[in-house]
Amino acid sequence: MLSCSWAHQTTAGDLESVARNTLKIDNIMYSLHFYAATHKEDLRRVYTASQSRGLPVFVTECGISEASGTGTVDFDSAASWFSLLKDYNTSYAVWNLSNKNETSALLAHYYNSPSHVITA
Repeated sequence: MLSCSWAHQTTAGDLESVARNTLKIDNIMYSLHFYAATHKEDLRRVYTASQSRGLPVFVTECGISEASGTGTVDFDSAASWFSLLKDYNTSYAVWNLSNKNETSALLAHYYNSPSHVITA
């Protein structure tokens, strides 16, 4: 599988270029990263356009915070994103499953994992 990540692009215009100029390869998957408090309607519009073109997309990283992992959480934007992913039956992986003291962490910073959980 070849993955052409939109996350490496710098602007919504660049992303639109990727969506318009798809690679002519039989076995390809496009990956998308988004953070709800950073990536809003412009990127959702590009994602929607990619889906209307039938591009296979997997969201390899996403979250409800800012892209930095800190800062604010945007629940409204997150709801829009996850509703859109559901509408297009797109799979995703949320960042990050940790108890790091930042807004992107899915566990509270004071959480201690049980002894039977393997940690890195």
